[in-house]
Amino acid sequence: KGYQVSFYNAAKKKWVSEKTTTALSYTDTGLKDATTYSYKVRAYTKKNGKVVYGNYSPVLKATTVEAPVVLKRVENVTAAASTDSSITLKWPKVSGATGYYVFVYNKYQKSWGAGKATSALSYTFSGLATGASYSFRVRAYAKKNGKVYYGKYSPTLVAQPLPQDAS
Repeated sequence: KGYQVSFYNAAKKKWVSEKTTTALSYTDTGLKDATTYSYKVRAYTKKNGKVVYGNYSPVLKATTVEAPVVLKRVENVTAAASTDSSITLKWPKVSGATGYYVFVYNKYQKSWGAGKATSALSYTFSGLATGASYSFRVRAYAKKNGKVYYGKYSPTLVAQPLPQDAS
């Protein structure tokens, strides 16, 4: 008539009947990622109005995959403050981010160079030339189970340190 699917509940330290089904497959949902679960199945029939169960299958252990962290792109990066040799960038929080990498483009090397890591929602670049244009971008990252996941780069922001009024 059908099948009884049971799983091992580690918290209760016992086998629990998950579901009965007439299908030849079963999908368990709402599970934690990167976690091993144990299942067993047995057939059942009805005889004289009573349910009669067969023997359980051998235990099947299955591990869910680790779901990747998906981060949104950093948006609305602004030059929040400037001196004659520095620029402070600001941006809004990206949900799920552990931190951010902030990059400045090196026009002589024609590369973005290594990003500066920060957990703050701002970063100050100093030692810049007054009036020179600089290109900046920001990227969110998240750490989960020893892995690092990255969001897309923000749109490039071009800004320049402004001379300070001497008055």
